[in-house]
Amino acid sequence: MKLIKTANNTQIKFSRTEWESIGKKAGWIKEAQAEVHWIAVNFEDGNIINTKINGSKETILDYYLGEDRQGKIFNGIKSVSVDFVDEGE
Repeated sequence: MKLIKTANNTQIKFSRTEWESIGKKAGWIKEAQAEVHWIAVNFEDGNIINTKINGSKETILDYYLGEDRQGKIFNGIKSVSVDFVDEGE
């Protein structure tokens, strides 16, 4: 554990092991969220966006399709699917 002085207050910095040793699990960023994926987002109008994005597959699907996986509206056009292009590598 380290004490860090800031201009406004004092903060305590915990390692992940120390954080979990006091019974905490939430609030720690998982390494999987730092993954980088090439994806293709397909839209109802036939357009496809190919892009590179950081995040777990779950968070990427939530972002582009919503938690219910029914699609989300971007610029007035609904997304219909997300393909992980980098899975073939």
